[in-house]
Amino acid sequence: MFRDVLAETAEDAGPVRPAGPGFLAAGNQAIGRMLGLIGEVGQGLLGSELRGSVGAGGVNLPGDVMVVARLLGMPDDLNAAILRFQKDVMGWPTPDGRVDPGGRTFTALQHHQAAAPAPAAAPVADHPATGVELWPSILPTAKRGATTELTSEQKTLVDQLKANRDALPEYAIKKAGTSGMVLGDSGAGEKLTPTELKGDATDPATRAKKVAYKELGHEGTVDAINTYDDQILTWGKGFSALSGSMNEVLMIMFQADPEARHELLRAGIDCDAKSWRVVNTETGLIETGVSALRLMQFDTKLLGVFVTLGRAPQHQQHALDAQWAAMEKHAAHVPEYAYQWPDSAIALCAHLAHWAPAFGWGTHPDRYKGTSGDLVQIAGVFTRLASVNHKWATKLQNGAVVGPFDIMHPGHRLYAFADGAGATAVESAAEIITGTRAEIGDDDQYAGHVLFPVWGKKNTFYDIGSAGS
Repeated sequence: MFRDVLAETAEDAGPVRPAGPGFLAAGNQAIGRMLGLIGEVGQGLLGSELRGSVGAGGVNLPGDVMVVARLLGMPDDLNAAILRFQKDVMGWPTPDGRVDPGGRTFTALQHHQAAAPAPAAAPVADHPATGVELWPSILPTAKRGATTELTSEQKTLVDQLKANRDALPEYAIKKAGTSGMVLGDSGAGEKLTPTELKGDATDPATRAKKVAYKELGHEGTVDAINTYDDQILTWGKGFSALSGSMNEVLMIMFQADPEARHELLRAGIDCDAKSWRVVNTETGLIETGVSALRLMQFDTKLLGVFVTLGRAPQHQQHALDAQWAAMEKHAAHVPEYAYQWPDSAIALCAHLAHWAPAFGWGTHPDRYKGTSGDLVQIAGVFTRLASVNHKWATKLQNGAVVGPFDIMHPGHRLYAFADGAGATAVESAAEIITGTRAEIGDDDQYAGHVLFPVWGKKNTFYDIGSAGS
């Protein structure tokens, strides 16, 4: 169809006539027709919106015909291709064979193309996209206080999503008290390596990356799930769905493993770099943002999709590589000045930055450079930076800073990061002092010092003096 339309447009332009009576007028008309043809070709090759309807009973402007043909893979019979798409992909029992500007078919075509992998990406599994995967462009978004009646087509789609969820595998995801779910423990024993770090390279940069990965790998297994803290959903080696770090990992993963996104879509889950969308199969509506995450928080079937991405052989290495790529951009991005630091210093800085990126070396590389890898100085710099947020550290009247309440919790934080090297260094260098925060804040001898609460002892602190100043 689209070839016929373009051919007719070219014929309308007419041949170029030689000079003669009235040739200027005829020439202007021919030029106008040629410019029109060029405009239609430009719309067909570059256009992303339609000016009129295409297909059965449509306006069928040549450029618009090319736009739709392009979205459908340049078929020989465009009318038949539109009907096939509406029936097989969108699930319409009685397709109308027409694509309208801003209509459901055009929206579905655009989404279908956006969901397809780039030509250079790894090949998608051998099954085509199905109608159920197009729910983001078909189902309505939930709006508080509004009532939405689903069409029969939408109800059928929701039933398909329910069936897909029922068929998902079960994993040993357990309740963590009453606040959430958990699967997976420390990744310290995990025998997996990101592709970039495989091999025996010992140059300073690679050695530093390997130290950082070994440290951050303790955060969890590649398939770990945690929904019991304030991040609502954390996956793998500490990547949060609420903060967006999990989204970043998934965007990287989808580039190399497009089928991973299809796994999510078939379960009624979708995300982009900043947001989440999850189908509530009770209402048939799409929940977004925090509401979407709450839908997954206790649902072992939905959480299990992420376990599959981190555990199934066809996905696991892609998941690990994506998680490492995100680490390497942030907490594990070791500055060149630290390449020769001891392993414990690199590990401590990397873990502090992973725990609280706003105060880590990814955000403040120059502040950590001056520590020269000294563990007590690193702890001091981190605490001083954290004092801008009272939820993390408290600045007293005399300028002294009291670090996070749990930074010296046995088995956690400085006792856990870098195999406890930070806590050992603090204990060796610190003086134990007592007093209320108000009393210490009024005492000039502690002005500008860094203090860490001694776990389990009220009004007792490790004083590491001016470290990190």
